[in-house]
Amino acid sequence: SSALSFFWTFMAIGRLASGMITAVVRVEKFIIASAVLALSSYIAVLSLDTVSFIFIFIALMGLGYSGMYASIFSYGTMQLRHPSPSLMTFYMTLSSLGGILCYLASSFVVQEFGLYTCLRASAASMGVVGLLIITCIVLGKRQRHQSLA
Repeated sequence: SSALSFFWTFMAIGRLASGMITAVVRVEKFIIASAVLALSSYIAVLSLDTVSFIFIFIALMGLGYSGMYASIFSYGTMQLRHPSPSLMTFYMTLSSLGGILCYLASSFVVQEFGLYTCLRASAASMGVVGLLIITCIVLGKRQRHQSLA
């Protein structure tokens, strides 16, 4: 569909831009801003009826999602004193497995409960992920301040 193509176009634009943005902005702030942009855009897409506004928020959602995976992965490895290549490979494998299982789970939810239930569940899980990201960043900052004191 055209909406999906539009989304992926802005994902590509965002992925190109995220590398430049994180060179200037701290990765924690970038992750929070991306999560807020993606979640608020997702909620707007679910709430709006005007096609032109939906496409604007689809573009913003693509920009929000674009750098999150790489930034979260980078932030996580920065928390380790000695990053392990085996641990990073394990995390990448788990994230790939999660992507595959997500397709299966969402197909089941759509088949059993309908598309809008699946979209709402997806928005709710994005909200949970956003809260977990913020919690991890806040706890990481506290831990660094306590270790300096």
